Amino acid sequence: MKFAFLSESEVDEAALAAFCAARLGREIEREPCRARVRRGWPALRESLGPALRSLKHTGAEFIVVCADGDGADPHHPDNRRAQLERIVEQTGMSARVVVALAVPTIEAWWLAPQMPELHERGWFDRVQTYPGYQKLDLKRRLYGTDRPLGPDMLRIMPEAARHAATHHVQLATRFPLGLAPLLKKLAAIEADDGA
Repeated sequence: MKFAFLSESEVDEAALAAFCAARLGREIEREPCRARVRRGWPALRESLGPALRSLKHTGAEFIVVCADGDGADPHHPDNRRAQLERIVEQTGMSARVVVALAVPTIEAWWLAPQMPELHERGWFDRVQTYPGYQKLDLKRRLYGTDRPLGPDMLRIMPEAARHAATHHVQLATRFPLGLAPLLKKLAAIEADDGA
């Protein structure tokens, strides 16, 4: 089965690929996106439609779209997901795409096994920003520095994602809005493989 990943950075995409492979317990083949995917939230939203259309007639059977939710309105956390899902629907590819919203950021998913205080509810119910939930704090915890270098990021984040996959049941409970839909789809793929 070929997977494609569309996210806010190449590092995020490498980590998502590592997570999916570890959860399935096998290597996965990645289909590259031939359209230019611009990075960051607004740019990803704007370039998602052309990127999906470029994948429509390829071998990509399963496409993961992921964005960070730290900028989302805490009173309407699903708004970012809804925007992405509308774009997916407009391309007619809903059956092949799962949208994951990383709350507050994707680093939280990979750090969560070591940080029990990290969960979606803690982010959306906050009165003030919980210490350690801010994007910079999470990056510092994951990489050990405020300014990680690209090669270090491509080594550290996928390794953390592989480790996090072994805690998938716990993560689905703690991140029901963003990560659970991806885990549910991976479980369905695993069941199909075993049938």
